[in-house]
Amino acid sequence: MGVAYGFGEFYGRGSILLERFDDFNDLERDYRQFQIKLGYDILQTDRFIVALQAEYLRHYYNGIDLRITEGDPNDPDFKEYLSFGKLVTPSFYTGAYLMAKLHKQIYLKGDASYGVPSMNFDYQLFQFSLGLTYQF
Repeated sequence: MGVAYGFGEFYGRGSILLERFDDFNDLERDYRQFQIKLGYDILQTDRFIVALQAEYLRHYYNGIDLRITEGDPNDPDFKEYLSFGKLVTPSFYTGAYLMAKLHKQIYLKGDASYGVPSMNFDYQLFQFSLGLTYQF
């Protein structure tokens, strides 16, 4: 089981709402995330652990929360109105991880997971991570 809170830069592609945000460089994205992971060890030796995991991940960021258009985008009289606000994108992932013992309770951990981040946008996400873990 693990709980994490983090922040970083968000690079969204595949949705006009995310890509259009790049037009406004003076606005900060304020990207944050909250994460809960649960895992089940399917193989455990003195040096290695292989496990399955499920993860709930919640992204918070500034972005376009309203887009209103008038007319056709190819029309010279086309008008577009955008407003920005705080967006929340809940996600669910499943995957596996491997932990290799480095020293006593310290492990090198690599994981890979696949998920569908929210119903707000039509995309899928693969996650890969590598880090150090302290096991209680």
